[in-house]
Amino acid sequence: MIEVKKLHKSYGATGVLRGLDLSAPAGQSLALLGPNGAGKTTLLRIISTLTRPDTGSVTVNTFDTASRGEFVRQVTGVVMHSPMLYGDLTVAENLNFFAKMFQLENPGPRIKSLLERVEMDRRIE
Repeated sequence: MIEVKKLHKSYGATGVLRGLDLSAPAGQSLALLGPNGAGKTTLLRIISTLTRPDTGSVTVNTFDTASRGEFVRQVTGVVMHSPMLYGDLTVAENLNFFAKMFQLENPGPRIKSLLERVEMDRRIE
């Protein structure tokens, strides 16, 4: 479940999200459509705690993204159009980097398990 209330986000003088309200009950599919610059990616980045809003609130599964971001990150996943990976790092190094950034404890076994699950374990190094 996602609840967005009175969300505002600006980049400099350009307002991208202006008082956005959105409710997506658990199990519902939702599509975001709009032209470039409409705020689709900004909204997804805010919901996934990669960007902070200027004002307003977002809750995911009853967790407030501003104060309980670590729990939100455990129940969300976002795949953006830009992979945000570092080409000079191995697969494992990239995953470990982001695991540390999101303060995940002992990520090694989970990384290994997930790479095996998607049949990428041979590319770990």
